[in-house]
Amino acid sequence: MQSLNKLAAVDKWRKMPKKKGTVKSVTLTKTGNIRVTFEDNSKAYVLKKNKNLFEVAEKLKQNDVISIATRRYLGKMYCTRIVKK
Repeated sequence: MQSLNKLAAVDKWRKMPKKKGTVKSVTLTKTGNIRVTFEDNSKAYVLKKNKNLFEVAEKLKQNDVISIATRRYLGKMYCTRIVKK
């Protein structure tokens, strides 16, 4: 059963849309979430209720190269994983 759970977890991350690029800006939205804008003007949001990702996103600077896994909801991309390269 454990190996089945491992395979399911790996498959979950593999299917998620991913984005890699250079950070253009990191701004706060009016609701307190963080908006990360990439060089190609695509945006991804980090929700403040996700404490671990929120801390990582606060430390991001302009021209950092990051890779993110996202989840789409109502046309917006929300971060589920951030990896700084």
